[in-house]
This record gives sequence, structure tokens and C-alpha cells, in this order.
Amino acid sequence: MQQTLVPVGGTIIDHATCDLSPDSTSTAWRRNRDGEGVEVIWDVAIYAKLPGEDGLPDVPEGRPALGTAIATCDEVGDVMKASFPRTDEADGPITAVWSLDLDKQSDRTKSVLQGSWHDAFGLPDETTVIPRVTTKAVPSVMEGEQYGDTAHHEDVALYPDTAVQTFTAYRIADGQPVCDATTEYLTESAPIMIDGRTDIPGPTFTATRDMGTGVNWIERTYADDTKQVLLSEGVCGQEGEQTLFIDRPGQKLASTGFDGATLAAGAAATTLLGASPFVVRRVVRRRASRTALSEGIAG
Repeated sequence: MQQTLVPVGGTIIDHATCDLSPDSTSTAWRRNRDGEGVEVIWDVAIYAKLPGEDGLPDVPEGRPALGTAIATCDEVGDVMKASFPRTDEADGPITAVWSLDLDKQSDRTKSVLQGSWHDAFGLPDETTVIPRVTTKAVPSVMEGEQYGDTAHHEDVALYPDTAVQTFTAYRIADGQPVCDATTEYLTESAPIMIDGRTDIPGPTFTATRDMGTGVNWIERTYADDTKQVLLSEGVCGQEGEQTLFIDRPGQKLASTGFDGATLAAGAAATTLLGASPFVVRRVVRRRASRTALSEGIAG
């Protein structure tokens, strides 16, 4: 593998060099009559790698390939390259397996090969990492309370010493996960040095009613404070990445214009006087004053 970490939007690149097998019966690469080396076709596939899967003899049964490629070589020392877009289907360790299928070779190539072959699964040199970052925001908040977000890193040991973390909050719009300039509520925070830490708390804020129903958080991990290389970015609306704004008991209700205490008092008066509840509802809909409310109840 040509990189330790795969950044957002990056490419997984793996190289392999052609050579003769140590037990080859030939001391030189076989050539065609025109002097060109015979071409060998290689299949390359990448897979998610789980803990403890170092150097397995075969790909674990049922493990799906996250990407495939084909490479060729026709000379000793040829450096082959296989590249794959960074996958969204998995994160953490990603490993490549190179294989040679005799049935896919030309007749001339078949005649000089010993047979089909593949390398081991999960070799350290064949493994790169898509950074794993999970976050835990304050789940709910009332006006005047403090809230924020925290990022947890699984692969911090592989980060450059200059790695930094930022947090941005976006208003929840009509219950939909939209995190862009139209919903941005708290601009991206100043970069916070990760400095080998697993858990990175973000800045805290005081909840106010202008945050609406709440916010979606997006964490971003960069290779350094220039923010040119993005190692990880959260998903808008992901579980654990929302802070919801809730009213305190007795806080003024936007739908009626009355607070909880007023409504409770009106309901008690209705019960005592035996008035029709429909009278109270009609007065409430018109946003009457407390005097009008009491007159409606008395009538």
C-alpha cells in the first residue's frame, strides 16, 4: 500500500513488483518470438479487514470485495499499480489481495506458469486504513443550558502529529438531514490539536431559542491546521450527532400564546364552574387576553 491513511475523496493505491518465483525452472522472464516478454494478468481486490486477520491463507468466507482491478506485467521489475476510490461501504483497515488465475492467461502465458496463485489475506504491507471516527453530541438541551459535541478516534496512532479536529452545527430543517450553507448555525470551530488523544471534546455553547428544533453536528478531522487534507468527515443526521432543543415545563407555548400555568388554571376553572370546554377552546384560538379568557369561562 502506498499510504497509511486514506483521506476523504482519496484513492487507495497498491503497488506490486513482478519477479520470478524462487523455485522457477527458468532464470529469465520468458519471451515471445518477437522478443517481448509474455504478459501476465493479475486480479486485485480490496476487502475490509477485521482484528486478528493478519496473513490468513485465504479471503474469509463470505467477505465481499469492496473494489476490484486488473494489472499486467511482462518483465522482471515491472511495478504494477492498482487503484480504488475510497469506499463508503466500510472504514478501518482495508487490505488488498493479488491473485493470478491461470484460466485468464493467454495460451502462451499459460505454458510458462506453474499454476494459479494468490497472496495471503491481511498482510500488513497490503493494508491501509480509512480513519474511524464516532461522535457523541449532547442529545437534548433547554434554553440556557450548555451543549456541544465530542469526537472519538479509533486510529489516532496513525495520524500525523499535526492532525486537528473541528466541529460545525447545522439547524435541523423540517426534520431533514441537510448540512450546508443554508442550514449552518454555528460556523466551523477553530482547529483543535488532537495530539494523540482518543477523545476530543469540542467547544460548548449556550442554548438559545434561535437554534429552532435543534442542530446536526458535523465533525471534520484534518491532517493539519491548513485544512487541505480531510481525513474524516461526519455524516449529516447520523445517530449520536444531533442536539435537540426542548422547552422547559411552563415555558410559553408558541402555538397558543399562553404558558403552561395559565392553561392549567383555565382548565381548573372550567371544571369548577362547569363551563363547556368548547368555550375555552374558542377563546384560546383567538388569542384572547386573560381577562377575556376568564369572561369566557364565567359565561
